[in-house]
Amino acid sequence: MKIYRFFILILFLVFGFTGNVSAQQDTVITQKTVSNIENFMQIELLNAKVVDTENILQNKQRYIYMLVALIVLVLVVAGFAVVTFYGKAKKTIQICEIQNNEIKLQNSRIEELSLIINNIFGSVLIASPEGKIEYINEYFKNATGFDLDALKEKQLDNLVPENASEQEINSFKECLEKKISSKYKSSIKDKDGRILHFERRLFTIYSSEKKLLHLVANDYNYTWA
Repeated sequence: MKIYRFFILILFLVFGFTGNVSAQQDTVITQKTVSNIENFMQIELLNAKVVDTENILQNKQRYIYMLVALIVLVLVVAGFAVVTFYGKAKKTIQICEIQNNEIKLQNSRIEELSLIINNIFGSVLIASPEGKIEYINEYFKNATGFDLDALKEKQLDNLVPENASEQEINSFKECLEKKISSKYKSSIKDKDGRILHFERRLFTIYSSEKKLLHLVANDYNYTWA
């Protein structure tokens, strides 16, 4: 491009000299030639400014496109994070609601059972399917001196204690496996440390879907050793 412009300048100079000099002053540059040169230089300067301006605009456009792309990327990532967090939070809330409903339903069933079995003679204990005692009636409290919190503190809140006899263990398994009530003899130390012997009748309570809900133990014929 520079070589091309140089040749144009030479042509201006040559034609300027040829058409505007006298026979005596063929080496003097006329005013017209000078004017042509100045005009050419001004045009070149304007062209250079236009090119610079175009480059600046292109650079600005490039920066704007990059900024827009970066903003879009940030928004997409943020949106994905929000959707993911919302999904997990919603699922956690649903699980908590289900668990709370199950607990409320379980407590309601225990209360209903307690109202029914309080009329049964002797001690009545309601336990979870795993054998953890969840309810005891007043007869048991009066006979042993323990309330439910005291049983848990003494680690006596299991229908089959660690020192259970083989008969107790087998009767417990039979009740669960065959879904029938079973009877066996057992014992417990009361609050004063005395050994309390009794007979126990164990039976199960199932839901309409045949899911085990509770174990119920009825203790009677108490005797102190």
